[in-house]
Amino acid sequence: MVQLLKSSIIFDVVYYCLHVCNIIAINTLNWLVANYAKNIMLLHCVYRIEDLLRRVILDVDSGIDDIIAILVALRSSNICIVGISTVNGNVNPNIGMSNVLKALEIENRLNIPVFQGARRSLRNRSQSSKMKIGREVSHGRRGLGNLVLDDKKMNELWNRITPDALKGTHNYSDFIEFILQKYPDDNISIIATGPLTNIATMVMKESESQQRIKEISIMGGLYRETGKPTGDIERSVEFNFYSDPEAAKIVLNAKHRFMIRIVGLNLTQNPKCSINKDLVKRICSTNGHGRSPSEASKFLSSLLDYKLERNTGLYLHDVLAVFMLEEPSLFRFVKGEVEILTNEGSERGLSVFKKDSAGQVLVAFCVNGSRFRHLLQGRLRCVGT
Repeated sequence: MVQLLKSSIIFDVVYYCLHVCNIIAINTLNWLVANYAKNIMLLHCVYRIEDLLRRVILDVDSGIDDIIAILVALRSSNICIVGISTVNGNVNPNIGMSNVLKALEIENRLNIPVFQGARRSLRNRSQSSKMKIGREVSHGRRGLGNLVLDDKKMNELWNRITPDALKGTHNYSDFIEFILQKYPDDNISIIATGPLTNIATMVMKESESQQRIKEISIMGGLYRETGKPTGDIERSVEFNFYSDPEAAKIVLNAKHRFMIRIVGLNLTQNPKCSINKDLVKRICSTNGHGRSPSEASKFLSSLLDYKLERNTGLYLHDVLAVFMLEEPSLFRFVKGEVEILTNEGSERGLSVFKKDSAGQVLVAFCVNGSRFRHLLQGRLRCVGT
């Protein structure tokens, strides 16, 4: 009987202790919610996540690697894409707009304005037949490999979501002023992965507000630390600079106005940056959860598979321009000056680097390949969402 009484008392004590602990836990939780949730909500109202990130405009010619660079940039936790402009290059600006909208639609980011920029080069020159054939082989007839979008649907979508101020103009300066007015307290950076026609028109129309454009990250050219490329000159002329060398010259001569970083074919075609079929398979896998591939995964697979049909490995040139702005520690830069040759003949569009410790252009000559692949795989990994 005594033993039973002791057991009952112990049970009551334990129950009481648990009850008290439960009350303390509930009261503590309520206190935390009352005192911190308000602060968290207040912070969320005052500082949206995107407000804390670096604001960036992408200027693209909407080939396969441009679109993949857009996906990489959209999934960044370091930068906030506030606008995308298209320029004549791999495709014309209208087709380019459709390709960009498709990427934004897949990523649920149709709130980002898309601007249709320059339709021709500064000198109004057409691309050579050799260049046209080369770009179609590399990117497909409309820039997305074998994918063909519904132009009517994409144009209707663009007209529906685009601010009126951007509909009646192809002047890049109008687009820049629109973005600068939308974000009056912020500096802007530009990542350029196509011909520099748009940016050159902005440079030529200098305005005080453009002082808030602090950095331009460019994919263009091919460089040797010792100067002019040797051997087959035509193979040393990169597509973006060849398409509008006058524009490239104007932008690079404006180096006193912006910080300019450049990555060229000498680095983007480095074996350290190549992507093989195994890596593509890992990037586009469903992580073994038995889920069917998402639309994003199928879209990405289609682009990468198109490139791999013709090669054992592929190079995502434009992605390096994104990482160069985001993660400059990935690269080794050399200071100097870059001259763009605009004379007629085989050297037209050739980029010549002159090493100079007092130079104002930073050219990338080395990249950490393993870190690059790790970042790329993490950014593009599709998990069926």
